[in-house]
Amino acid sequence: MEELKALIQQVDDDYLIGLSNKGTLKRALKDLEQETPSLTWEEGAARVALKEETCVIRAPLGESTCSCPSRSVCRHVVAAILQLRQETEAEAGVRPQAAGADEEASAEASGVHAAGLTENVDGIRLDDLSYINMDYIGRFTVRIAYGADYDWELKKLTATLAR
Repeated sequence: MEELKALIQQVDDDYLIGLSNKGTLKRALKDLEQETPSLTWEEGAARVALKEETCVIRAPLGESTCSCPSRSVCRHVVAAILQLRQETEAEAGVRPQAAGADEEASAEASGVHAAGLTENVDGIRLDDLSYINMDYIGRFTVRIAYGADYDWELKKLTATLAR
């Protein structure tokens, strides 16, 4: 169980897109806005009951199953993983979603822009409020942890980009 919890805490949106696809992730996020799944931990797995389906999440995550007829990783499995991630982060005390967190993250992203680091940025994503994700020139993504020492992180980023 602890191994699965540790794995779930490492999962980010890019991983979930790789496991399924971007549309499935978006649908799973929408589904979670409309329901609160229940979960139970079992030996080496987690059972997540959604409104219509039940998923069993296990490591490796690609071997997780759902009661729906899909033969691939479906939106229910992705929603279950997202719910587990939220639960394990809350359990571990990982950065709570405080009131005003969206505004703070937006302000921090603005600081990145003011530092002149957005010239080649395709997009800044704040979908995971644990990080500011900047997509550069369609080739790579820079992740800066929320609450990091931004001056230091921006200096390192500037030096790396100058090479």
